[in-house]
Amino acid sequence: MREYTVAILGATGAVGSRLIEQLEQSTIPVKKVKLLASKRSAGKQLNFKGQAITIEEATPEVFESVDLVLASAGGAVSKRLLPEAVKRGAVCVDNTSAFRMEPEVPLVNDPNDGRFRTDPSKIWLRTDHRFDLSSSFRSRPNRFRRNAFRS
Repeated sequence: MREYTVAILGATGAVGSRLIEQLEQSTIPVKKVKLLASKRSAGKQLNFKGQAITIEEATPEVFESVDLVLASAGGAVSKRLLPEAVKRGAVCVDNTSAFRMEPEVPLVNDPNDGRFRTDPSKIWLRTDHRFDLSSSFRSRPNRFRRNAFRS
């Protein structure tokens, strides 16, 4: 089974800490976790599954080799950094309103939404805090693939 490098953008915020908890409890096969935040938080540490992870400054370069980005760092940050993550091959799930009005960015309301499993776009909007991303991997983990970002 393939393992994924997952980045959490906005890891030091309230929603970021919840994303960390949800990822810890999920069935997503995680190879590596990158915790991303502002320059002010870089160098601090947070735990993931009992292991201390050093927070990195959120810059375009940190998305190299990242498969999945879970983002909740504010709309301006998402607008600036998620297209950069996409350019580097990541699929992004954004929890802000940054892309809400863009028709090519689909909304995910249902954790069992078949579109996510069969045709993952580069940036998805997560609109329900109960959204369980791991359900998308349980049923068809090999369908998690990369598509081109359309701006």
